[in-house]
Amino acid sequence: MSPISRNAAVKVTQYISDTTKPFVQFAMFDMNSSVITLGFSETVIYNQIYPSFLTILSIFRVIDNTTVDRFTLTSGIVSQINSSVVRIRIDVSDLDIIKGLSIVNMTGGPPLLSFPSEFAFDTSNNSINQINISSARQFDVLVRDQINPKLVSFATLNLDSNLVELSFSESVNLKSIQIEELKLSNFFGPSPGVTLSFVNLTNGTVLSTGITNSVVISISTDDINNIKANPSICSQKSSCYVRIGEDFLTDFAGNPLEPVLDSTSGFIVDNYIGDSAPPNLVSFWFDLDSGIVVFQFDESVQRSTFRTNQIAFSSTFNGAEQLQLSDLIIDSLLDSPIIRFTIPELDINRLKCQTIALTRNTTFIAHTELLVSDMVFPNPFPVVPRVFGTNALIADTYYPDTTHPVLLEFSEMNIDEASLTLRFSEPVAHEYFDFTKIFIHSAAVFGDSYMLQRGFAILVDCTSVKLYFSGIDLLAIKVNSQLAISRETSYVSALSNATHDLSSNNLLNNSTRFLASSYVSPNTHPTLVSFNLDINSGQLVLTFDDVMDISSIVYSRFTLSAASDILSLSDEEKYTFTRGSTPSTDGYTVLIHIHPDDLNSIKSRTALSISRNTTFLQITAEAIADVESLHVRERILQVTNFTADSTSPQLDRFSFNLTTGLLSLLFDEVVNTRTFNVTQLLLQNSVSNVTADHIYRLTGANRIPTENVIELDIFLNDFDLNQLKRYENFGTSITNTFLYFSYRLIDDMNFNHISPILSTMAQGAFIHVNDLIDPELISFSLDLNVGLIMVNFSETVNVSTFIASSLTLQCCAFTNEQSYSLTNGTVARVFASQTVGDHVILINISSFDLNELKRLTNIATSRESTYLSTT
Repeated sequence: MSPISRNAAVKVTQYISDTTKPFVQFAMFDMNSSVITLGFSETVIYNQIYPSFLTILSIFRVIDNTTVDRFTLTSGIVSQINSSVVRIRIDVSDLDIIKGLSIVNMTGGPPLLSFPSEFAFDTSNNSINQINISSARQFDVLVRDQINPKLVSFATLNLDSNLVELSFSESVNLKSIQIEELKLSNFFGPSPGVTLSFVNLTNGTVLSTGITNSVVISISTDDINNIKANPSICSQKSSCYVRIGEDFLTDFAGNPLEPVLDSTSGFIVDNYIGDSAPPNLVSFWFDLDSGIVVFQFDESVQRSTFRTNQIAFSSTFNGAEQLQLSDLIIDSLLDSPIIRFTIPELDINRLKCQTIALTRNTTFIAHTELLVSDMVFPNPFPVVPRVFGTNALIADTYYPDTTHPVLLEFSEMNIDEASLTLRFSEPVAHEYFDFTKIFIHSAAVFGDSYMLQRGFAILVDCTSVKLYFSGIDLLAIKVNSQLAISRETSYVSALSNATHDLSSNNLLNNSTRFLASSYVSPNTHPTLVSFNLDINSGQLVLTFDDVMDISSIVYSRFTLSAASDILSLSDEEKYTFTRGSTPSTDGYTVLIHIHPDDLNSIKSRTALSISRNTTFLQITAEAIADVESLHVRERILQVTNFTADSTSPQLDRFSFNLTTGLLSLLFDEVVNTRTFNVTQLLLQNSVSNVTADHIYRLTGANRIPTENVIELDIFLNDFDLNQLKRYENFGTSITNTFLYFSYRLIDDMNFNHISPILSTMAQGAFIHVNDLIDPELISFSLDLNVGLIMVNFSETVNVSTFIASSLTLQCCAFTNEQSYSLTNGTVARVFASQTVGDHVILINISSFDLNELKRLTNIATSRESTYLSTT
């Protein structure tokens, strides 16, 4: 064919334009270079290729025309290799997302691609043949990610919020992170003269989510405290570097991290936020057995700044009762959030003594800000103080006391105050002492022993208890001449249940006898504490504050008085004993039987001991002594209990003297003679009025004593005496002299009526004296008109024995010259019902004698010539 030159070109006869859509013939995805290469079926306009229409999706995730893992590019840079081949460089952030979406499976085939028709155009502006999701095309070639991720920066360390942030060269698989491969150091790398220090992280929480190249980790409390505990590491930005092992993480293709080794330079932190918060004590636990206390702070603290004397314990949140610890050595050897120390036994016992920390609910602490400081360099923060009533802290964990208390020492035996002092290994419940489990011994083995009965205990100090034993116990000890008479004879032992500690642990059973460390002998003089007086029984009961020696009683040193001012009283208002007796043995209480003579002398005093207000007792020092020969203190004391005389007096016995007319009544106590009524006395000649022939009521008496006496002597009047003498078988001997009376006869000094003696049980005379004096002619009268002589004798006479011829009338008192003796006459007795008694005899003169008398001129002619004599 002939050539056609350019200047003579032929015009097309029929022209059909390009309407064929281009399509992708080849696709390759290089994940290392972040490039997607596409080969088209024809020339395309590369600057009309729009990467943001390109979607990459997983071959494994197409289900019912849908997919889960897919990503549409956000941007990209398109370049042309030739007219039909283009290269799209993916944005790094898009590539990170693609890597993280599992679109590219490590073991499966290449991913798929999809795009709409607007993705690309050919030179005829034909849009590309679209590839729908449902018919997505697989990449022909996939160059998998083989580049190890790298640490780009140590972005942040925040010691306040416990955060670490690291930035990497690509997105990383957060699930692959192993925090223990991360460690912090104090220097960028090995250097002469520098010692590298490290803190290996052990635990934490990855806070980052999604697909990212930035990893934020919340460091565990333990790790953050380890960091703070090492002042050379990350105490400031210049000493804070990071190093990471290759196993710290992988990318999504499984490529391990490029490590930052110890031998290489570390990454210094870009943003350092140091600790700006003061430490807080967040909890503590306490072991009362061992005294160990463990404090847990919310961060590491400097052990060298810890001061236990800034700590106070209390049994309540409000701190009503507090105990401040002394300055103690702590057990912890390293700076850390945990500080351990041991409270010494002395302070433990002080806590127990104040009933602090006996249970978890009674274990509270407070402290000042001087307790401890944190690790911040160079200006550490002091701890936040805890204050009772505001933020006091209760024990988080509590271990109670399980150790049994032990008796350590018998500190003192004090006989003077009836006490013994015991020292224990810890405070004991002194109010729960069982005295019957405490024994006093006279020797280390064998010897005399005594079990205490009762008493009470007081605290001497936290671990020492003074036991005051009872008076019964002191009595038993003092009367034992072998027991506790010196230090060498004073031992004590205690059974396990004698007491317990404040946690109810019983005393450790120990049969050891402890010798008293000291001994206080009795040196206090005894005191009369009280006394009771019973006038009824005649008993005086004295109560002392010590054990008294009964054999030392001197009765004449006891004086009863009507008032306390004894010197101002008269003899009638006081009385000193003369003698007495006691059945008591050595002890606190002394019973004195008042001698009857003394008792009656007391009763005879109308102003003395008739009531409590008139009853006082004075004792002098010599009155009595205790068993240690210490004399009683002189004292005047009012009676405590007074029993007045309420017992009726009784007639013990009586005697009757018929010669003198003396009737002696002996009573069992002093009687009030002013109340005596003689007419209440009746005599009879038999024990019973039923069998008695004669009963006679006295009418009066010649002499009745006015003083108050025990034995009342009365003299019968002549009338009563002569009436009694009228009978031969009445009142002549013990066998026919009986007496009875009513209660109205007489009263005692307290106006108690006498116990009556019944007529059916009359009391016989104890002593009887018969009439021993001959009767005497006292007077006579002569009546010559009727021839009667009336003779009056000194007492009643037996008429039947009278002989008239024994009478001689005479003219004068002293001569016999003119006299006349009767020769005969009759005698008559005058009965008691008449005006004259039986001591008067009427004689009827015979007619012969009467005439003879009349014949005589010088006898019986007048009163002056009429005298009488008898034979």
